[in-house]
Amino acid sequence: MVSLSFVDSFNGWVVGSEGTIFKTNDGGVSWSILNADISVDLHDVAFVNNNIGWIVGRKLSSPFPLGKVALFKTIDGGNNWELQDSGSTNAFRSVFFRNQNIGWLGNEFGQIYHTTDGGDTWSEQNTGVNKTNKPILDIFFLNENQGWAVGFDGLVLRTINGGADWEIKNVGSYHYQKVEFIDSNIGWIIGNEGIIIKTMDSGDTWNLQNGSVTDDIFGINVLNPDNVWLVGEKGVILKTNNGGEEWFNLRSEIFASLLKEALFSIEYLSPDQFWVAGTNGIILKSNNGGTSWNKQNSGTINWLNEITFLTENIGWCVGDNGTILFTKNGGDTWSKLESHTEGDLFNAHFMNETGWIVGQNGILLKTTNGGMEWQKTDLGTTKWLSDITFSDSLYGWIVGENGTIFYTNDGGLIWKSQSTPTTNTLFSVTFIDSLNGWVAGTKVILHTQNGGNTWKIQNNPGNELTSMFNQVLFQNKSEGWVIGEGVVMNTTDSGNNWNLISNVTGVGMIGMDITSSNELWLVGGAGFILKLSDIATHVFDRRTTENITDFLLFQNYPNPFNPNTTISYQIPKSTKVVIEIYNVLGQKVVKLADKRQAAGYYHVQWNGKNINDETVTSGLYILKLTTSDFTKTKKMLLLR
Repeated sequence: MVSLSFVDSFNGWVVGSEGTIFKTNDGGVSWSILNADISVDLHDVAFVNNNIGWIVGRKLSSPFPLGKVALFKTIDGGNNWELQDSGSTNAFRSVFFRNQNIGWLGNEFGQIYHTTDGGDTWSEQNTGVNKTNKPILDIFFLNENQGWAVGFDGLVLRTINGGADWEIKNVGSYHYQKVEFIDSNIGWIIGNEGIIIKTMDSGDTWNLQNGSVTDDIFGINVLNPDNVWLVGEKGVILKTNNGGEEWFNLRSEIFASLLKEALFSIEYLSPDQFWVAGTNGIILKSNNGGTSWNKQNSGTINWLNEITFLTENIGWCVGDNGTILFTKNGGDTWSKLESHTEGDLFNAHFMNETGWIVGQNGILLKTTNGGMEWQKTDLGTTKWLSDITFSDSLYGWIVGENGTIFYTNDGGLIWKSQSTPTTNTLFSVTFIDSLNGWVAGTKVILHTQNGGNTWKIQNNPGNELTSMFNQVLFQNKSEGWVIGEGVVMNTTDSGNNWNLISNVTGVGMIGMDITSSNELWLVGGAGFILKLSDIATHVFDRRTTENITDFLLFQNYPNPFNPNTTISYQIPKSTKVVIEIYNVLGQKVVKLADKRQAAGYYHVQWNGKNINDETVTSGLYILKLTTSDFTKTKKMLLLR
């Protein structure tokens, strides 16, 4: 995504390569892709109200009737776009409109065009710039007369008569990306290599400010003379609250690397202290309510599936290949504990020194001394066990694949199987007391009011949007939450009715926690950390910003698997995605995806069946992801 335009606090549009256009009408909580059928690399977008807007870009092949020039207008909010003729033969890089009639365009050869009739007719304005490779990357008008334009090689233009005359103000030799003014005197220009310059005299003089970054800065939002926000490549987010005298980088290098990680678990201990854990041994800690995060040294590259703390110092983390980590200093150091298993461990539950861990192939471990020693409990099953919870020291439940639920009422001395109305894999279980509990899994939410003697399936709108629910969590008997692939739902009546809160396209929500101050925190794929700071209003604060720059195919999870496994991948731009499974002889087993997708992070499940819906045999299989620019394979092991 390269440009955005909001007309109010709710309605906005973003554009990017290959004709990608997204629209939101809820302030960015959810986005829908507009099928504009425009094969253009879009450079800029400008809307003046909910209906009327323009996009500009460049056609790289198979030209439009107007050559490589792409200028489109919509009068229905972006559902339909009409090609406009500006008279230019060079592609446009920027567009700015003051209202539905008056606007300007800047092209890649230093030319500016002006309209007073909504783009029906355009006239070229004299910028004084030689028609060389000096594109106009941004145009900003404070009113109908006073405006500025910026571009490559230190190009700064200013007008005081609506562009009838432009004055060249060469400022250094930087490539400038954006310009914005708060009044007739105070403004900023940002650009490549972390450049930030400010003027206090309408642009007669410009002063360099120190943002302490060398990454390109692409976006600016001036709230008032003191408060300004900047965004750029590699996830850079800069903020000032004193007019730029000091800039604070809200995104560290941790988050640049996090874009290749998925986060599985989040643990809240106090309003300030949080931990998250995920792929490749990643553990992060925040001491300031999630504003910033510090990476901790876990000492492992194994995937970490669950993190839990009893106090601000004592905590555990469990993961693949029998990994159990322990800390007694808040995660400053983590030590590995002996689990006596090489199986993947998925979840842990601790009450003081007594704790339990569940994992693949029926693994159930118990400790009575804080994890220093672990004993195996034989449940008589080889099913994968996903989650475990206790409502008190006696009553506990375990859930897993094929609708498996185990129950204890004596602190785990004896476990008994409970009957369920589903054979779907169950991923998460929560109880608020010994009677009332919920379970979430593959396209199913279950509820019991008698400790699990009977379970009932609850209807929900999420089944239309996702293949699985990863976690369920209740605050009390009435209020609860469920998250999954691109889905966040809540209920206020024990799950009799579930409400879809946020359809976060392309984001796999995997873990969540609720703080004592009624804040809902979510973690997921591509390094996402989201906070719902006011549960009543459902407004999300995205603590990391998705900035995917690479094609990536992650290792399927779990692996080995039986019979279901999840395949995760990310794409940095809109493209056709094909996902196929092959056997070791090179024969295609099944095609899981064959469609165009917007840039983002995605999941797809394989159930161990071929194209004819027949169960395949145990063995090694090859996972293949193919796009127009990228091909990658991974090995997967199915063990039945």
